Amino acid sequence: MKKTISLIGTLTLVSLGLLAGCNNEKDTAQSTSELSQSRVSTESKQSTTTQTTESSSLASTTTSKPSTTSQQSTDHSDSSQATASSPSINEFPYAVDLSQYGPSLTFYFHGVNVPDAVTIKNTSPLIISIGDSTSYEAQVDTIATKEIRVFSAKNNEIRTVKVNTQLTFSKGITSNGNPDFSHNLYLFTNKEGGLSLITPNYAGNVSDDQRDVMLEVLQ
Repeated sequence: MKKTISLIGTLTLVSLGLLAGCNNEKDTAQSTSELSQSRVSTESKQSTTTQTTESSSLASTTTSKPSTTSQQSTDHSDSSQATASSPSINEFPYAVDLSQYGPSLTFYFHGVNVPDAVTIKNTSPLIISIGDSTSYEAQVDTIATKEIRVFSAKNNEIRTVKVNTQLTFSKGITSNGNPDFSHNLYLFTNKEGGLSLITPNYAGNVSDDQRDVMLEVLQ
């Protein structure tokens, strides 16, 4: 009887020992699992933090690039505005400098009811003689670019020329009474590199739509 009780007790202790061992293994496994989950969570947070930091850095870099482009665009715009606002190098591209010519210039007409010639004496004051009977004191004026229709000296065709030099009559010396002889004259450099004089159409034999057309006279 005693042996039976002793055997039962021994078995009971062994069972309790085995049960305790199993519980310890479960606790150890659970602790290991929790530790692994903690590490995974920590690594996940670190990865998320790293990605967030990298994304923020990339966004900052991307944002800074348009700013640089914008600055370059502004600089370019300012440069364009400065260029656009710069004054023209030559405001009178068709001007004639009479000081580059001799003391006397004569331009000859070819036609009917017109003077033989116009002579410009490059003196001070300037003297302009139209034909043999009319002379004026005049001055050289530089004017804003003006377009004038003329009868071409070569073929009498009408063309438009641009001028900046005007010969303005200031005082009559002799006159034949023709009012057209007191009208201003113009000078320009023609395509051949020579000097052309523009005078009123002294003949006057034109239609009404050509009343504004003047004469081109060559030396």
